[in-house]
Amino acid sequence: MAGGTAFDLFAAYRADNGMDSWRGLPEKLGPQLRTGLADAVHLKVDLWQPTGGTWATGRPEAALEYLRAVPGGPYSVELASYYSDGQHDHHYPDFLTFDYLGGPAEFQRLIDTIHDGGHYASAYTNPTWWHPDSRAVAELGGVERIGIRDGRGKLVTKTHTDNLGYLIGGWRKAPRALILDQLRTFRDTYGLDMMFQDEIARREYDYSADFCAPPYAYGEELVEQTAQSAAILPIGTEGVGGDRLFQTLASSLGFFLNTMQGDRANTYDGPNRNGVVVQQWPLGTAVMHDKVAFYPHNLDRGVDTTENLSWALAFGLNLHYQAQHMERDFRAGRGFEMLKGLSLVQRRVAGRYFGRRMTGFRYLTEDLKVSRTVFDGGVEIVASHDIQPRALPLPGTLGTVTVAPHGFVASEHGTPTYALIDDAHHRPGHLARWTGGRFVPELAWYPADLAGYRSDTIHADLRLTATPAELPAAGTTRAALALAAWDGAPVDLSGADIEWEIEGRPIAHLVTDADGSVWLAPDPGGATGWVTVRAVVTRGGVPAYSGVELVKLTDG
Repeated sequence: MAGGTAFDLFAAYRADNGMDSWRGLPEKLGPQLRTGLADAVHLKVDLWQPTGGTWATGRPEAALEYLRAVPGGPYSVELASYYSDGQHDHHYPDFLTFDYLGGPAEFQRLIDTIHDGGHYASAYTNPTWWHPDSRAVAELGGVERIGIRDGRGKLVTKTHTDNLGYLIGGWRKAPRALILDQLRTFRDTYGLDMMFQDEIARREYDYSADFCAPPYAYGEELVEQTAQSAAILPIGTEGVGGDRLFQTLASSLGFFLNTMQGDRANTYDGPNRNGVVVQQWPLGTAVMHDKVAFYPHNLDRGVDTTENLSWALAFGLNLHYQAQHMERDFRAGRGFEMLKGLSLVQRRVAGRYFGRRMTGFRYLTEDLKVSRTVFDGGVEIVASHDIQPRALPLPGTLGTVTVAPHGFVASEHGTPTYALIDDAHHRPGHLARWTGGRFVPELAWYPADLAGYRSDTIHADLRLTATPAELPAAGTTRAALALAAWDGAPVDLSGADIEWEIEGRPIAHLVTDADGSVWLAPDPGGATGWVTVRAVVTRGGVPAYSGVELVKLTDG
């Protein structure tokens, strides 16, 4: 391949391995997923971790409240820690034992809540290592009967978060039947749309000595098991391991090049020990973007900074958020704004390259701070990886636009479509649509932090408080809404145009008294749940955005 491009090499690799004949991503999805998954942010809801504040730790009802309140969408919801005692990495493979939720009916209620919101439901499972004290392992005769052994004849153990498990032999009839029967139950009884199978792509070992099989038989069995699983439901897993799994996988979550890791900047985006600037390359997505939907890792922090966003779009990833970060986001005044922003970018940008082959990637500047990625169908992303605002080129003769730190410009068929533009007033910038020959702001962008300024948490322009923050749903108690500077100092709002935004189910409404004070009041009917409120304050034509306040309507 001397003189050729990296993409020439990738094309030859695909051709040599018969990958061009593999089913494309849309063919791996049922009609409903084929219609909407491209627009869906991956939303991980770990029922054991806090999903609604410290008061909700270990309380499954918080997940139901969260899923009813979350704006935007659609979301591809992955449930974790919903089984047995609700702890992650406990009691595998008892994934159909819903003691923690209160039984099968409660699990069904959770899935129905996801579907009622127009979202897609998936759940975490692990078919590779199981616990000796789980009910299913006991029913299968214990780990001595189903575990695999190393070359010395010893059972192979696996430990995560101090929980001891054993690698199991999925080639054996009983474990394989359990794995596939569980998938059918999730599909047929509970109506799940897809499934996550953890670590099936992380088993590179050869344990053939355990069962007198040819070399690499263990890996071959995982490939076969994944194909059988994918015939029941679309399967996602972690993104490492043999690419033969990608023949049947629908999604791959994380691990390639550590793109979304918190220390990514120290590793890739600057001189290494020898003073050499390291170029990041989207290897996995460049080879197989039309076959698999790629996401950041579902156990990692997700896309919560602008830097994460710029690399996700440059590498052709779909977007990911973890529900347990909601409390942090509300404390910082972001509320659901982060998730709303991700939802917009997924629909406006990432959804346009979903399932399309990546055909080009290169850096446009010597400092490697600007990259250009091209996909089939004329989709193009120019991304800044600079912590300062930067002018990026627009297609053709349209000139340039100044984007926010780590901002981007997306285009299609030579026409700009979406961007994260710079805004001197709102430091993280605005997500903006191309309308009438210019970028028009659509939503203020509130990342968890401004990449490059790790200690600089991004707050809203104004602080909003609702007092009290909990209201009885059936009653006349109201919450007073007050605006101040972020440090609590009073703000002169005389002459300002204030627009109030309320989101959530129609269970509450805003009331303005004769003196101009604004209140949140429950609707008649006594419905419970969460409501979020925000104010947009415009003075002299310049909008300022308040933090988002969450108010809970209780039945007590």
